[in-house]
Amino acid sequence: MAWILPTMEISYLINRLREERGWSQDDLAFRANTSAATISRLEKDKQTPSLDLLKGLASAFDMHLYQFAALLDEAGPSNLTEWHDSAEQELLNGFRQLSDEQRTTLLKFCVWLTAANKAVG
Repeated sequence: MAWILPTMEISYLINRLREERGWSQDDLAFRANTSAATISRLEKDKQTPSLDLLKGLASAFDMHLYQFAALLDEAGPSNLTEWHDSAEQELLNGFRQLSDEQRTTLLKFCVWLTAANKAVG
C-alpha cells in the first residue's frame, strides 16, 4: 500500500514543531533516530517520509502518530494567510530552499533593510 502524503504540509509541520522547541536539525535527528540531512530534506520538501520515519518524528515530538497526523490538517501555509501576490509566494518558497546559515543572513538583511527604510521614510 503506497502512502500519499501532503509533503508541503509535512515539511512545514516538522519545521514549525522543531523551531517551537528551539531544536536544531541535529537535535531533532537525534531524537527521531535519523540524520540531520534527512531532516533538512524533509523540511525543504525534497523527501517524503516513510511510515517508520513519521513514527520516529511523532515520538521525538512526544506525541502519538495519530496526533502528529491530525496536526497536518492545520499545518499548511495556506491555512495561515492568503498570499498578497505571486512575488510573496515565490519569496517564501525560495526561503524554504535556503540553508539555515543562508536564512539567517537573509533575515539579518531584511531587518537592516526595514530599518533603513524607516530611517529614510
